[in-house]
Amino acid sequence: MKYTAEAGYDGVELNGFRPHPHQDDYNTPAKRKDLMALIGDFGLGVSGYAPDFTQVPPAVVEPEAYLKIFRKCLAFCSGCGIKTLRVDTVSPPFALLAVEYEARFHRLASTWRAVGEEASREGILVVWEFEPGFWLNKPSEVKRLAEEVVDRHFKLLFDTSHAFMGSVIGARHTGELLPSLPWCCVDYCFCADVEREARRGPEFLRGIMGGGAG
Repeated sequence: MKYTAEAGYDGVELNGFRPHPHQDDYNTPAKRKDLMALIGDFGLGVSGYAPDFTQVPPAVVEPEAYLKIFRKCLAFCSGCGIKTLRVDTVSPPFALLAVEYEARFHRLASTWRAVGEEASREGILVVWEFEPGFWLNKPSEVKRLAEEVVDRHFKLLFDTSHAFMGSVIGARHTGELLPSLPWCCVDYCFCADVEREARRGPEFLRGIMGGGAG
């Protein structure tokens, strides 16, 4: 954090994978207060929390198993005054039979709708950072899930590197690669990673994204 502050950054995103701050380790108001005081002593804020959900892939496990951990993360964020909680699909981008694909898709959508509802009661925004390394990495898949899930308290976290690799390069895609316009997803985004670029207008972002696959 000392380096981050000296480099001129305003804040950090907390990684919830141990040994970094974990919701089970900072499970009391006093511990959370001490953590935020430590970060604040460097003049830094916290932009968001990225918990470890590797044991409960939301497209695979029963919703309640995922929600049990999510609620702990939500309590951690609320207690620390963190307003953004990042999630991803966790599962690797392997090819699935159509029946299994649809079952997982609908389980994921249902679970994340519940997540958004619970987060809304705490005034916390949940963001999904889609990326090539996890399941649902094609622009068409991202758009489809966004249409199912995104609302005022659940958005897409737009990372230009991930968007480029997923839309222009088609990294780790499975099945047929179809031409598409990745720009179609931007309406659903909480553009934390490109706020400065976004102010330069949509044509600039289209230039980053280009045309591409899937």
